Amino acid sequence: MIVHHWFNTCKRGVFKPARRYMSSKMAVVWTFLVSGIIHEWILTVLLMSKNKYTCDNGTPMLQCITRNIHLNQTKFFTWHGIVVGLESVLFKMKYVKQFREKSPAWVLTLLIWLLMFPCAHWYFDDYIESGFFHHGQLGIPTLILE
Repeated sequence: MIVHHWFNTCKRGVFKPARRYMSSKMAVVWTFLVSGIIHEWILTVLLMSKNKYTCDNGTPMLQCITRNIHLNQTKFFTWHGIVVGLESVLFKMKYVKQFREKSPAWVLTLLIWLLMFPCAHWYFDDYIESGFFHHGQLGIPTLILE
């Protein structure tokens, strides 16, 4: 899958060069932001193929496309970048370290889910709308238990 190659591309093509000009934490946020913009572009192409941007009244195509982009992918990935940056700062604090060491893994997992779950719709809504999962399931083996 392209995502697995994309991680190395972001690391070498965005994070490492950005780290020369800003702190590592800001470079992480910047990398997630760029990843969000790339996801926006991919989804725009997917959604265009589903005729979401069809203009019947003679409106230019670019205007139709920009009217329907809400930057959900960019918001989602930027939020993740901010959380990852805050995580590295918070884990250096004494009380957070103690809490992390003494808490069971399920509590930490629950806290991460509570931070990320409220913005999951930013990521999934566009994919669902585009029919990506519906058409993708044709190529992904599915086990149905009855």
